[in-house]
Amino acid sequence: MTIKAEINETKSGQHMVLLKAANHEIIMWSEEYTTLASAERALNRLREIAFCAPVYDLTDPYCGIPAGNRFEIDRTSHGQFMGRFRASNREIMVWSESYVRKQGAEHAVSLVRNGIKDAAYTPRNLRRAV
Repeated sequence: MTIKAEINETKSGQHMVLLKAANHEIIMWSEEYTTLASAERALNRLREIAFCAPVYDLTDPYCGIPAGNRFEIDRTSHGQFMGRFRASNREIMVWSESYVRKQGAEHAVSLVRNGIKDAAYTPRNLRRAV
């Protein structure tokens, strides 16, 4: 399945990478970057490294402590599940909403992992409530 990447301007004037499914729903999003160029660099870096990154299920007690670029499935503080991409410098680049079922987080990770390399990119300057 294809995904679409957008960089939107937030109400605070910062820029955020949004990764959307074909149905236009946001799958994952980034932190806020002060400049459009910084957000574009983050998106380009994600395209370079995320498509081949392994997926670790941190809810599995036998998973161990992973290293390097990776997707992670983890529990939130409310006991739900989320997906995220963590770069080798240990910074989280994008993360998903929380899901009641682990399969929701796994699906979000799968969509991004399988679609990020060829994701269409549209720069936008929308004012969004984030």
